[in-house]
Amino acid sequence: MNQLATYAPALPAETAGRLQAWAAEAREALAENTQRAYRIDSAAFATWCQSQGLATLPASPEAVAAFLRAESEAGKAVATIRRRAATLARMHKAAGLANPCEHELCLLYTSPSPRDRTR
Repeated sequence: MNQLATYAPALPAETAGRLQAWAAEAREALAENTQRAYRIDSAAFATWCQSQGLATLPASPEAVAAFLRAESEAGKAVATIRRRAATLARMHKAAGLANPCEHELCLLYTSPSPRDRTR
């Protein structure tokens, strides 16, 4: 698996090391489709963060919620939005950072609701 896409002015060496070690293990442990999804999702978030002038790691819950909202407004399927949130959560956990996706703002876009599209 290629390294997860991140946009950060300077990721602390310890954080970068944890993320790189996790990525090396993930190459052996995860299915290729999962690895591909992680690459796509992390790249989408990194691109969005760069356009907003925000760092991907660590990301604030407000930033992640805004990204998920933008994805929803762009017509992404609920399943895609949930997968992207799961990828971001995994990136943060792998780097030893707090998971912003556990915040209530993010859960608004990943929890089942009557407004879910049927895609």
